[in-house]
Amino acid sequence: EKYPWSKTLHKSQQNAMTLGEVIGVAPSSGSPFRLVMIASTLHHEDTLSESDKKGVVRTAIIEAMHIASGYGIRSIAAPVMSGGWRLSPSSAFMAMIDGYEEFIQKGKDISLHIHVLDTRQYEIISSVARGIGLK
Repeated sequence: EKYPWSKTLHKSQQNAMTLGEVIGVAPSSGSPFRLVMIASTLHHEDTLSESDKKGVVRTAIIEAMHIASGYGIRSIAAPVMSGGWRLSPSSAFMAMIDGYEEFIQKGKDISLHIHVLDTRQYEIISSVARGIGLK
């Protein structure tokens, strides 16, 4: 099997998670990662406002940072947590940055690396990042 640690992830997904919740899974040996986090940001409720959706992402990032910090992890990587089509990439990115900034204001020393695989999304996120003074 190419990724033997994926079995651990599959088992952890069998339990329902609440919206915005994050769980950390210590993968089995052979994983290139110390910890894999699963964030519940996909909702199926049409009643959530744009602000509510951003709040879910913001909460998930803060929770992920707390979990990582508890494991002594000083750097995490994440995709743009847009919840599929639920938030625009720029809105999701800004919600992630808001959560990150709130977390580090408490004196925590951890880095957040946001990764994108799509060229168009990269252009959008890069433009937003430059607009707020990020590289």
